[in-house]
Amino acid sequence: MIVERLSIELTNRCSKHCSFCYNHSQPSGDTSWTPDELVNFVLECQKRGTKAVSFGGGEPLEYPGLFEVLQRLRGVLFRSLTSNGLKLQGECLKQLVAANPDKVHCTVPNGG
Repeated sequence: MIVERLSIELTNRCSKHCSFCYNHSQPSGDTSWTPDELVNFVLECQKRGTKAVSFGGGEPLEYPGLFEVLQRLRGVLFRSLTSNGLKLQGECLKQLVAANPDKVHCTVPNGG
């Protein structure tokens, strides 16, 4: 069986702490992936036929290694992320643009 599209929860850290969150994300959430672990895992999946990876969470923009991971996987497979959009400004936005993901999905900020 080939898994063509992979969805990875980078962290359950999220500043919104919405009561309806499917993975109970919160501001004090945790991260268990290192950038090396994540890149190696995705590369192994890509060797076995994975063509796209989507990063979520929590809030992927609150994962410290996101930009490094996106840059290291650039040109390897399709990379997307889903964000609540709250951090899409200033330096964070500049780093995201530089990492050049293939697609960014934004949910509508509603104050959770």
